[in-house]
Amino acid sequence: MPRAFKISTGRDWSSWPVLMMLLTVLVPSLGVVWMMRAAMESERLAVRQRLADAYRVQLEAANQSFVEQWREQLAALEATAGELPSPEAFQRCVTFGKCDGAVVLDVEGGIAYPNVAATSTPSLSAADDLAWQNAQRKEFAEGDLVGAAEAYGRIAEDASDESLVARAEQAQARSLIQRGRRDEAIAVLERMRARTGAIDLVGRSLSADAELRLLEIVGPESTKGRAIREGLERRLQSYGDSKLPADQRLFLMHRLQEIDGAEYGMTLPTLPAEELAADFVASGGDFKRDGKLRRSSVDDIWSVAAPQGRIVALYRTSTIESQLEKLLAQQRLPAGVTMEARRPGASDDAGEDLSTIALGEPLAGWRLAMRSTSGQLFDDAATARRALLAWVAGVLLAVTLAMTWFVASAVRRQMRTARLKNDLVATVSHELKTPLASIRLLVDTLLEGDGVSNGTASVNGLGREYLQLISHENSRLTRLIDNFLTFSRMDRGKHRFAKESIDAREIVTQAIAAVGDRFDGIKNRLVVDTMPQAGEPDLRVRGDVDALVTAVVNLLDNAWKYSGEHKQVRLSTRRAGDRVVIEVQDNGVGLSPRAARKVFERFYQVDQRLSRTQAGCGLGLSIVRFIVEAHGGTATVQSAPGEGCRFILTLPAEKDGESNEGSEWSLKRPVQRGAHHEGGASDK
Repeated sequence: MPRAFKISTGRDWSSWPVLMMLLTVLVPSLGVVWMMRAAMESERLAVRQRLADAYRVQLEAANQSFVEQWREQLAALEATAGELPSPEAFQRCVTFGKCDGAVVLDVEGGIAYPNVAATSTPSLSAADDLAWQNAQRKEFAEGDLVGAAEAYGRIAEDASDESLVARAEQAQARSLIQRGRRDEAIAVLERMRARTGAIDLVGRSLSADAELRLLEIVGPESTKGRAIREGLERRLQSYGDSKLPADQRLFLMHRLQEIDGAEYGMTLPTLPAEELAADFVASGGDFKRDGKLRRSSVDDIWSVAAPQGRIVALYRTSTIESQLEKLLAQQRLPAGVTMEARRPGASDDAGEDLSTIALGEPLAGWRLAMRSTSGQLFDDAATARRALLAWVAGVLLAVTLAMTWFVASAVRRQMRTARLKNDLVATVSHELKTPLASIRLLVDTLLEGDGVSNGTASVNGLGREYLQLISHENSRLTRLIDNFLTFSRMDRGKHRFAKESIDAREIVTQAIAAVGDRFDGIKNRLVVDTMPQAGEPDLRVRGDVDALVTAVVNLLDNAWKYSGEHKQVRLSTRRAGDRVVIEVQDNGVGLSPRAARKVFERFYQVDQRLSRTQAGCGLGLSIVRFIVEAHGGTATVQSAPGEGCRFILTLPAEKDGESNEGSEWSLKRPVQRGAHHEGGASDK
């Protein structure tokens, strides 16, 4: 049972030129839109650069202002250190000088504060030394605390040196406390507390030590304890007391903080500065006096000292940043923009930073950055420009689309008209074919009956010649009409091929039968080479017999017309791998390379003149290519001017075991080359 093969690429193929036109317009339009968008982005970047240039002036002004303020601050610290004693200079600097800590130097560059108590060895008389040894023996060797307290008391009564008296009272109070005689110890400590100028062997204030011991005994919650605590707190915050060294002051602050804490509202504002200065000195801090801010060996601490200065100011990173922020807060900036200070090593944000600038000395390494708090800043600045570009792009796109729509509508109307014309050509050609067939039949009957006496007149002489001319022209007109019919079916996608198995030699035989009477074998010769050699595979193909014969006939007809007066045409078939090749070679005028590339196009003719000697409408070779390609083959030409043409048809050979049943194949698509017809003509 025959199988039907149908190939279809869509019902309305004629709309593809419109789609191509739309793409031709839309692709550049989209390109324009993209370029407009790029232009708007470039405008945004340009606005960003202009803003950065404008704001850099403000950054430089802020930088200059801060450097001047910093230098004034260092100068004020230096003036304080030169006017006041070292402890008071320290207190004034950390309290009012905006630094977190300080180290005061002497004129030689040594550390004047925070100082460490100096160890001293007082000179004692022989009697005092003997009495002191006796009291210590009772306290430590014999354990006679009462006797030791009495011995220390006698030393205090007999001594004339205030420090020696206070030392003896300190030892007496210690013995009494250990013996449990609390009230007597308090009385001794009260007398010792009043001796403000007394110091121990390592230079510490014995008066301050007595206050601490009293507070430990009576407790901070009692009335007396509160009075002692307040007195000790005043002593620690009074830096005019030069008898209190820095290490003892720091120890007393820590001890007072442990006893009192925040429960009783104790405040020691200089304690953090004392701790910071002590840590800096203990770490072997950098005392270079060059006016440059540098990171110290203490974590998160920076130090700076003016050239030939007497004070090393200490700053925490947060303090420097806070001072910078206060200065930056005074700058008048537009909405959406802020300034920030960045420490050395901090990374910049290229996406939001408008501009950055390095701070000058003494803040080398620090930077000021102006940044956008929102990307909307650039959009706002470029809104008017971008709106104009967007409006222009929209108008251009709208006009382009409108014009495209009108042009596409006009093209579709023209294509619809062209289809109507094709239908008209097909109808007229079909109507002309019937009377032509009748005329040909009658002429052939007259020619065949010439010289036969059957009661009808015979045709002789000139009449026979006229009948032969009529028959020839009738055949030519019939082939022309068949070409138009085939072309019409091709253009409308209504051509059908009935495929079956056939030997290529049979195709050649039928083609020779159609045109072979033209070749007389003398002046016009047709050489046929279709005999396979021994062992050569067969030449069977699958296809529409009539269509393939028509293709070969068109090639032979083309060779006849363009081969000159003495026509030498060669027709051959052969097997090339899995392909069957049919070749037609002539000795005609040949083709130029340009003509060879276009000879298979429909309506193409090498001779475009109206006065050309050869008839035809330029459809024959396009029909040949259409038929061959519809069978899965190729049609090519090899030629050179004056050397004739060699047309080569290549078809797939029939595979072993392939069904020999016929099949119908519908090819529904618009054709640009040609179509099958029964006995059409062909033109170069």
